Amino acid sequence: MLQLILDFLSNPLAKDWFAPFAVSVLVPAVLYVFRPKSRIIWSHLHGSVFLLPGAKQSDGQNGPPISVHTRTVLIQNIGKATADSIEVYWPFKLENFELWPRVKYSEETLGNGTFVLMIERMVPKELVMIELLNVNNQIPDVTRVRSANHEGIQLAMIWQRVFPKWFNLLVGALMMLGLFTATRWTLSFLALIMS
Repeated sequence: MLQLILDFLSNPLAKDWFAPFAVSVLVPAVLYVFRPKSRIIWSHLHGSVFLLPGAKQSDGQNGPPISVHTRTVLIQNIGKATADSIEVYWPFKLENFELWPRVKYSEETLGNGTFVLMIERMVPKELVMIELLNVNNQIPDVTRVRSANHEGIQLAMIWQRVFPKWFNLLVGALMMLGLFTATRWTLSFLALIMS
């Protein structure tokens, strides 16, 4: 097989015509496939419900309890290119919301009542949290997140403990040692089989 490839490559037709054509097609194709892209991920990070006593009524009794619902929606561009025109959809208009850190946004309500929050752009690795607050009403779930280039990907996320730097370095070193050992054993096993 190798000899067949070498014979083909030594042919003048392959050198003068096929190789330049293949390079001129393959290089742009590879550059296109590996070009920087934006990638939006999102998650319902956490939510809480607070039951507060109702306001005092004229007879001195407390009124019905007030429920305060909160939720955090996390949106992040994990790609290597800027994401433009990020849109976050809810089935109806939100009572109260706040974006953190502050970014330029606009809002729109579609004809069917769908509420859309539009963020102008997010640079690579940028993270935006949308803090939601409703009183006596549940907070609707996000129905869709998209950017100008693609659909957002919903991921399940949780808060995570941050370990000390020395621990992370130790775990990284042990992982590298394990990778080295596994590679060495695999190569030794392959050498044993081939001989």
